[in-house]
Amino acid sequence: MTVQDIREALITASILIGNANAKLTRLRREKLISAINDYLTPLIQDESQFTDSNPYLFGSDFAKQAKE
Repeated sequence: MTVQDIREALITASILIGNANAKLTRLRREKLISAINDYLTPLIQDESQFTDSNPYLFGSDFAKQAKE
């Protein structure tokens, strides 16, 4: 096994871990949507706030919107 083989294996493993994390995050979000109060549901169903690049589960301003 060469250094290049190890590098490719690590890259592939990182991709698989990232993909699994994204799927778990989406599943966690779906479970929370079903358990949350009905009056907050419109705030969390906007898919534009849930992208792969967003570090927040429901968007960066969810807490502010929920308080209003």
